Amino acid sequence: MSGQEKILFVVNPAAGGKDKALFWSALEQALDVGPFDYLAFNTTGKNDVQELRHLLGTNPFTRVIVVGGDGTVKMVAEQLIHLPIALGIIPMGSANGMARELGLPSNPKEALRVALGTCTNQIDTIHLQGHGLCIHLCDLGLNATLVERYAVEGFRGMWGYGRGFLNTILNRNRFRIYLSGEQVRLNRSVYMLMLANARMFGTGAVINPSGSLRDGRFEVVMLKDFRWWDLPRLFFPRRKHHLEREEVVSVQSISIACNRPVHFQIDGEYRGKVNRLKASIIAQGLRVLVPK
Repeated sequence: MSGQEKILFVVNPAAGGKDKALFWSALEQALDVGPFDYLAFNTTGKNDVQELRHLLGTNPFTRVIVVGGDGTVKMVAEQLIHLPIALGIIPMGSANGMARELGLPSNPKEALRVALGTCTNQIDTIHLQGHGLCIHLCDLGLNATLVERYAVEGFRGMWGYGRGFLNTILNRNRFRIYLSGEQVRLNRSVYMLMLANARMFGTGAVINPSGSLRDGRFEVVMLKDFRWWDLPRLFFPRRKHHLEREEVVSVQSISIACNRPVHFQIDGEYRGKVNRLKASIIAQGLRVLVPK
């Protein structure tokens, strides 16, 4: 890292219900080793995007480092798309799916070392018409219902996800989807439809084994059936992927229509109910800091 760089740290104090003291301690140690110019912005949930845009427009930042989860990473990524500013991630959210996909350390000190390093990749993102970017995973149905329950009931951490999951699958319902685009014409009844820029959930459970952040495509993953014994396959990390009741198509763009409004989430944030969605890939438009 050049000594002339100016870095913006975007810190979400509420992310994951985790104390950010470990991050601040790691930052103090990094400053002792090699001082650099930085500014810290703590999000509040009010006017964060406007404040972030103002900071980016009035300072010559060369990298922005997010301390938080996928929702905060998404917010920052939307402002950095197609810019030469590198995005670093200190994973301190509830699931940290994007950080896991990038192979980032979970320890704040080690993650900061990566974020202050020189190794970067250009990765894909998914543009959702009317909803901004998806950097990791977005979905309709089963998992989005879980995310909505998680937000309403205020659970935190993986135990909260587990409790919410049991309630969600007990009340699961199918919905019908109609897909069109790129020679794809499908009509299916599903429990969940996912647009996957990545391979796995934040838990580490692989849902899209053929996924890549750098192939200029994304996958439409359709869960057509769900059995009790699928629960550990969706929720816990596994070396192999064996969810036979999935159907997957790889696309650069897609239009989705549902027979009724269904729950919708993007990168771990609930976005209400929708019955239509259009998505297209933005190939390698985001520069991210990664391990060597």
